[in-house]
Amino acid sequence: MDAIDEIDKRILKAIYARSPSGWVFSVNVKSALRLEKKAMLDHLPRLKELGY
Repeated sequence: MDAIDEIDKRILKAIYARSPSGWVFSVNVKSALRLEKKAMLDHLPRLKELGY
């Protein structure tokens, strides 16, 4: 099983597409992916724990 799932991959791609440094407003990523706030909040802590 992969450490990150499809939504995680989509979030990371959206962040990198908007800023090579990783400094991006989460609302821009959320709107670009058309994710609900709860979905973002469920995935961001795990991505942070994995070092992304």
